[in-house]
Amino acid sequence: MPATTVNFYREPSISLTNGSLTKIGRVSYCGKQMDELPLQLIKCRDWEGLESILCDLHFIEAQSSRGLIGELINDYNAALDALPETQEEKRKQQEHQARVNKYTEDLIAYARGETEHLDIIPSVRPWTDEEIRADRERITSHPTRLERIRAFARFVNAESHSLGKCASHPGFCIQQAYNSAASGPVASAAEAIINSEKVGGELLLKPSSQRPAYNPHLALLRTIEGPADWFWCLNITPDGRGALSGSLDNSLRLWDLGAGECLKTLKGRSRQVLCVSVTPDMKRAASGSLSHTLQVWDIESGQCLKTLTGHTGRVWCVSITPDGRRAVSGSDDNTLRVWDIESGQCIRTLEGLKSRVWCVSITPNGKRAVSGSLDNSLRLWDIESGQCLKTLEGHTDWVEGVSITPDGRRAVSGSDDNTLRVWDIE
Repeated sequence: MPATTVNFYREPSISLTNGSLTKIGRVSYCGKQMDELPLQLIKCRDWEGLESILCDLHFIEAQSSRGLIGELINDYNAALDALPETQEEKRKQQEHQARVNKYTEDLIAYARGETEHLDIIPSVRPWTDEEIRADRERITSHPTRLERIRAFARFVNAESHSLGKCASHPGFCIQQAYNSAASGPVASAAEAIINSEKVGGELLLKPSSQRPAYNPHLALLRTIEGPADWFWCLNITPDGRGALSGSLDNSLRLWDLGAGECLKTLKGRSRQVLCVSVTPDMKRAASGSLSHTLQVWDIESGQCLKTLTGHTGRVWCVSITPDGRRAVSGSDDNTLRVWDIESGQCIRTLEGLKSRVWCVSITPNGKRAVSGSLDNSLRLWDIESGQCLKTLEGHTDWVEGVSITPDGRRAVSGSDDNTLRVWDIE
């Protein structure tokens, strides 16, 4: 059943004069800059007013159409950070972040041999379907102030890419909010606007049967627009707040995942970037490319420190040891190479493979590596000696991805045979 096309016209509830907000709903803000309103309300601890403005789709539409998506996301972050009911959760998040920071420090020390024990941060427990259903029903029927603001924040984050491109079209924000779910604070606000106002523009509205069930905890948090060419590789920073991406436009980009912003673009002389790895302390990165070389980067300055030569084929994968001293790369030339990051020298070449090396991952102590290749197998390597300790067989097609668990005991591989396999490295 196709989407319904509806024409709407409305009188705006937000009026702008030279960028100033003169009226929103029942409240007048003569002479106030629109982008200052949420912060002013936070300073005044006017939580009711803050909820009113951040849960107003017209306000979201107005800010988005002015190209202020980033500022709008910052407003939600500031509100969620300041609300009285988030303070206990904030305290727990700070404790968790402290554990993450300590784990990063301990990981580096463990890889350097300064400690023999590494405490692993426990994995999160996924919610059951019953827990998700009960939570969804409660928030749909009786959302708290925090849950309402959070719902609109998630909508803006998830739709930031499309709002940034299309919010100037009248009613687009209302349309996206309506189509986002069959119920919940955001969809209900859109329905109320459509039922009671004249909305300028043509809206493409999904039939009720095709609107998804409301989920207060969206899996998609944000869509970030990148370079004009393909994203080919990505490495998330240990604290989970940033990411370094490689693209076929010959560049790397450092991203703030919370704000959805590109903090820095790193460009060298290499061709398309095929792989990237970041040190746990976020000081260095290594990337491999179509030019058969690797580059070592200073992330803070954005400068290329060294170009590593030795491979005779495209470099498809690279992984840096947790102490940041070495890197292991895999190539079309059927070899892995171990590099000294500081000197840029190739320490040893791991040979014996008969096909391209697609992927590689290093154990937390920096002593072992697991690689995957086009011969459908994985191999466990001793980085110090260069010896292949084991060949792991079971996949029936190319092995294109591998990652080792934080305790170094397991590896998970992905293959073109449509399976993931979990391996006991020991």
